[in-house]
Amino acid sequence: MNSNEYERKKMLTADEHGSLMLQLSSLTTRFPITQINYYFDDIYFTLHNRSETLRIRQIEKNLTLEHKYNKRYIDGIRVCDELKKTVDWLPQQIVIKNTKYFYIGNMTTERMNFIFDNATFSLDKSMYLGVIDYELEVEADSREQMINQIDLGISFEQIPYGKYTRFMNRFMEMRSEFDNVCF
Repeated sequence: MNSNEYERKKMLTADEHGSLMLQLSSLTTRFPITQINYYFDDIYFTLHNRSETLRIRQIEKNLTLEHKYNKRYIDGIRVCDELKKTVDWLPQQIVIKNTKYFYIGNMTTERMNFIFDNATFSLDKSMYLGVIDYELEVEADSREQMINQIDLGISFEQIPYGKYTRFMNRFMEMRSEFDNVCF
């Protein structure tokens, strides 16, 4: 399935995450989800270098192969093209057009979704490579819905790194630390 994704993101502290959880819980019902993103790239990290993401997302027993590409920002709203396909198992490598993409690691996210008429607000606690971080993600089906979202008084001035970029930054940092170890 091919679609567009419209979203805004903001990195949070643990305290901000807790405060927003209380605020959003008072406005609507919350829906908890635990998701695991299994990331893939080639040996040159070509997808990462092109700001693309290839992952298999697991929610409960369901696995979905997702490729996000053509990421761009319009008025602070991130828009990207996305291909999705349900898969039956988690491979160690994926071959697309004769290019091998290898499994490089995963991120587990405890997500609390709050659904309003025209947008989904997700409070995320993500754990990966010894890091825990917090994020607010607001997603809608169109740019118009994103603009007309409810106002929580939250500034989205900064354009934060997405989950895959944060994962890869930590991965490269750890790789660099390992390279500096003398035996």
